[in-house]
Amino acid sequence: MIDFLADLHLAPGDSLTRSFIQYLDGPARDADAVYILGDLFNVWLGDDMSLPEHDEAVSALRRATRDGLPVSVMRGNRDFLLGAAFAEATGVTLLDDPTVIDLNGTTTVLSHGDRYCTDDTSYQLYRRVVHSRRAQRVYFGLPTAWRQRVADRLRGGSAERTAHKPVEITDVNYGAVDAEARRLAASRVIHGHTHRPALHRRQLGRARREGLLEHWVLEDWRLRSGGAVLRLRDTPSLLRVAA
Repeated sequence: MIDFLADLHLAPGDSLTRSFIQYLDGPARDADAVYILGDLFNVWLGDDMSLPEHDEAVSALRRATRDGLPVSVMRGNRDFLLGAAFAEATGVTLLDDPTVIDLNGTTTVLSHGDRYCTDDTSYQLYRRVVHSRRAQRVYFGLPTAWRQRVADRLRGGSAERTAHKPVEITDVNYGAVDAEARRLAASRVIHGHTHRPALHRRQLGRARREGLLEHWVLEDWRLRSGGAVLRLRDTPSLLRVAA
């Protein structure tokens, strides 16, 4: 049994952090592996600044991995600066976006999901810039107070721009999802980011031989002030984590 979750948006000491710790110390131990597909944290200013702030969540991750639970974490649009020190402190494996895994014979693509929001051209430009090594070198060269201001300004600007965009633009482009599935010869895609939880099943292309795509969109943990975990075994199920 494999667990998938995304978009927890943890802040230091908040109720969702407590829910996450409850999950890791309890139900997660029934799983064979846990995959966290981006935005585990609401903001990550770099390992040097954010590790001490999130000590509770970091310690819970470390307990889980030390007890033998494989935990993999993908960077999201909120915590794309997760780095080697975070991985070492927690014992998790950091994943590339996208990552392809085999789940009981089903080739499955894992992603945070923002890479598929291709209709939002301004966001894709922003994403390319902040993920570039050059921009990150400049950022990490700033004093910590300046780094905080840069992060606050970027978040504020992003929220304002998103509020004025049509809903369709901020969703994934199904064509982009399907194209990636065909490129990677996958019949399942799992991602978060859009906060529009659903299971979509659709034909991949016009040729029947391409088959059906199973397209899972994971739930934002803030949606119900708790948490939802997708559990895949022989059949899928949703685990609710109380707030």
